[in-house]
Amino acid sequence: PDPLEEAAAAEAEQGDEDGGDDKKENQAEQANAAEQSDQVVESDQKPRATAKPLSEAAKRQDMIDTELNGMIDEMMDSEGFEDETEMEKESRDAITKAAKELCYTRKYYDVSTDKIIFFPSITKLIVNYDLLEKATEYYYDEEDEFPSEYSMGLRDVTFARIEAEGSDDEDEGEMDDDMMERLSMPVQLTEDEADPLEEAAAADDKKENEAEQANTEQPGENDGDQEVEPDQKQHAAAKPLSEAAKRQDMIETELNGMIDEMMNSEDFEDETEMEKESYDAIMKAAKEICYTRKYYDVSTDKIIYFPSITKLIVNYDLLEKATEYYFEEEDEFPSQYSMGLRDVTFARIEGEGSDDEDEGEMDDDMMERLSMPVQLTEDEPDPLEEAAVATPESEKDGEDGGDDKK
Repeated sequence: PDPLEEAAAAEAEQGDEDGGDDKKENQAEQANAAEQSDQVVESDQKPRATAKPLSEAAKRQDMIDTELNGMIDEMMDSEGFEDETEMEKESRDAITKAAKELCYTRKYYDVSTDKIIFFPSITKLIVNYDLLEKATEYYYDEEDEFPSEYSMGLRDVTFARIEAEGSDDEDEGEMDDDMMERLSMPVQLTEDEADPLEEAAAADDKKENEAEQANTEQPGENDGDQEVEPDQKQHAAAKPLSEAAKRQDMIETELNGMIDEMMNSEDFEDETEMEKESYDAIMKAAKEICYTRKYYDVSTDKIIYFPSITKLIVNYDLLEKATEYYFEEEDEFPSQYSMGLRDVTFARIEGEGSDDEDEGEMDDDMMERLSMPVQLTEDEPDPLEEAAVATPESEKDGEDGGDDKK
């Protein structure tokens, strides 16, 4: 054989073996790279998937920082501050600390916009000087005033914004501060602070559970036959009533008490019970229009439901609604029952005083906006929780909600 051809063939064979090894090594390296890439992607995705949503306190802090920093930047870019590039550090710290103490400390659910509105706003507290006076307390020593050029500059920016965009604080000016306070709820100011609405609801549940448990522990007429087992009593008291069920019980208890009081009066000596059709009509009307809204009253630490049966009898709304459910369309709700219920209502107001003073101090539209719907059916969601999920920021910062969601 030709030795030159043999040498060429041997080199070719050796090249093929080396190429195969190289190919295997390349494939192995590619597989390892892909695996590492997958691991990197998974580690990046994991924190995003399990990211903890911002607390209400953190949202409030961000909302104040964003709005106030924007106003300060706008002031520093104006003609009056051409010689300064930044606001004095002590002044900025003082106004920021004051804002985080005073601004957006309360909230209410606005049913007309389906959003949670935070107040009092930075705008309002600059206009009425409260924010600037509070900033003075944190500016150097007690005798030092917050710089007047910054006070005037921030007020100029505020009024320019109001003139250009309109004020978002019209509701705050339509009612006094005391009413605004009572018909709203505190905002969570620190991470570990509890929700006052949930606390008040939990307190009501606890009272009802204790009352229910006390009733189940009372012996019956046949003590030996009807005694409830301990585990059954615990189960019965453990499950709290839904808001819809509480509302139904509240209406039935109050209205039945008024009807009994009416039937025991002198005008109804010839009757022992209210006509069934009239009873059904007034009860159905009450369950449709009474206690359909609520607000948290910080002064009493209770949840207040309205409009009351008392108010809707006084203004005839309940009696007119009962007429709709009384026999045919042309049939009127019996006048003797209308007069009887109104007599009982006015006698109660005169004897005990009215619990509905707040309802008369403001118009119906404002009462509607500063309260929340009551759960009317068992499967109905809580509108406040839905709004909180859908509205991560205030009405002013709605555009930031999309970024937070992303």
